Amino acid sequence: MTDLKPSKEQVRLQINELDQQLLKALAKRKELVADVIADKIRAGHPIRDTDREQALLSRLVADGIDLQLNPQFVLDVYHRILDDSVRQQYTHSLNRENKEQIKELLIAHLGDQYSYSYLAVERHFANYPTKFVGQGFDHFREIFNAVANQEVNLGLLPFENTTSGTINEIHDLLREFSLYIVGEESVAIRHCLIGFPGNKIHELKDVYSHPQALAQSGAFLQKYPNLHANFYASTSTAVNYIKEIGDPTKAAIASREAAMHAGLSVLAEDIGNQAENYTRFIIIARNPVSVPNNLPAKTTLLFATQHQAGALVDVLNVLKEHKINMTKLTSRPIPGKAWQELFFVDFQGNQADENVHEALNEVEQHAAFMRVLGSYPEHSIDPTQIQLKD
Repeated sequence: MTDLKPSKEQVRLQINELDQQLLKALAKRKELVADVIADKIRAGHPIRDTDREQALLSRLVADGIDLQLNPQFVLDVYHRILDDSVRQQYTHSLNRENKEQIKELLIAHLGDQYSYSYLAVERHFANYPTKFVGQGFDHFREIFNAVANQEVNLGLLPFENTTSGTINEIHDLLREFSLYIVGEESVAIRHCLIGFPGNKIHELKDVYSHPQALAQSGAFLQKYPNLHANFYASTSTAVNYIKEIGDPTKAAIASREAAMHAGLSVLAEDIGNQAENYTRFIIIARNPVSVPNNLPAKTTLLFATQHQAGALVDVLNVLKEHKINMTKLTSRPIPGKAWQELFFVDFQGNQADENVHEALNEVEQHAAFMRVLGSYPEHSIDPTQIQLKD
């Protein structure tokens, strides 16, 4: 007598059961990570242990091979799991150091739900113990005003992009407002051309999006001279606009998530000029945060030099002499002072560290003006790499 083959429905039920087991295992893993965090803090150990991560990944890949799983698949899955684990530990350590209790975080961002800024909010605050709510605005200045006037707790803003570079308006607003940078987040930007189901690209007439998204998709748009580019306040509001007017000759450039949320179709994906396109966002607040020693930190500095030869070199040499790694240098004109510049510097280090504190004192002696915009956790969490065998 032969065994009956399970029906398609029975197989699907088994898969659903396995999915539930996976979710419960991931939830239990997060509980155990919380216990590990407390031990690390008590012992004063750093959050990341790359040697352990390498050993863990090597073992899991080997075990996966024994189970006939693709090594790269196993590595990709555990890179995501470890990324979430590190973020969970960062958040716990930072909140422990900064005791202010807020039942609900109200966070200002550009655009509606599923704008890239909204996606950055979700990514950054996913492991926060308090509930967070995003509030969309149409303009960067409105976000700064909302934070300064205590209408929201925090603001999240795009700071620089790997394709289009520095966002000058944000730097100018940081100079103008007495606010602090308290965090950063990086998000992969994958632009899509979004329209109505059944649309043909060659039949479109207008495309709407934020100026940055249009600039970052310029090579794609040049292939279609029928498309007239129109600026909109954000990528997500552009999607909502074309949905509202219902004109099949109009399209938008935004994220896949924005298309799904609006019930529209992706007509073309990954249309950005560069395959690797990331935006670094900053989080601003009325007060600075204190970064615990076990977290890698970044500091952003704003200064103006004396109007004399070699003045900028003198300031940068201070960082070099203190072995401080500078990761970004940007200049902006000083309003009302022709040919004079303000400089923004990002460097790795915590202003609470003695060496960094001494360096900042020396910079202040060389500078005509200096302001520390904040030290905050460095959130460039690079995945630990291992060698996969051919």
